[in-house]
Amino acid sequence: MQQLKPGGKILANLRGDLAGGTLCLLTKEGADDEVIGPILPIGGYFMWLRSDPSDPHRPHEHTPAAQRGTTSRSTTSLNPAQVPVDEGFLFLLQLQLHAAQSLWRGQVHDPATRDQQDAVIATAADGSRAEALTHPEPDGSYRVVQSGPRRIWDTVEATHRLWRHLGRPTPDKFGVVANSDTQFAWFRNDDNWRRWPLPLV
Repeated sequence: MQQLKPGGKILANLRGDLAGGTLCLLTKEGADDEVIGPILPIGGYFMWLRSDPSDPHRPHEHTPAAQRGTTSRSTTSLNPAQVPVDEGFLFLLQLQLHAAQSLWRGQVHDPATRDQQDAVIATAADGSRAEALTHPEPDGSYRVVQSGPRRIWDTVEATHRLWRHLGRPTPDKFGVVANSDTQFAWFRNDDNWRRWPLPLV
């Protein structure tokens, strides 16, 4: 940013573990060292940097072991099969869920039936994990098993409600502001009330 003249532009890749390939076009609009711009509707993919070439993982990918006594069981009215795994939802989820690692559909061991069941699985870098079974209970609810320091399925549900409320936005409905002190993503325009902090790297 310091090397740009007013009007200069930076084409940058903005990505997280859930949704990658988003390019943002940032412009320095004045003399201050600040850039602002939209996320583009075209993709751009780059390889991750690693601090240790001999280790294929980045530091936050070494997930801590699950702590004993931190597993909770509950139910949800949201059908987990309705939680999308497309880039639009995943982009918003990684803004909402700090250090999100993955969200996918797979099979998990069901402690009630002692067999494998289809589920939506979410994980975070701090060892938090959620498994939401897609087979409904007789009352229409769905069983959820969560472990680790955070109950991340709660955030998945809240993000699903927000994503629908915002009109199921794709990443190009967002943009970025960055300066030496802060970075954040915004929705629709940079003075919108809805914004999310981005990690300073």
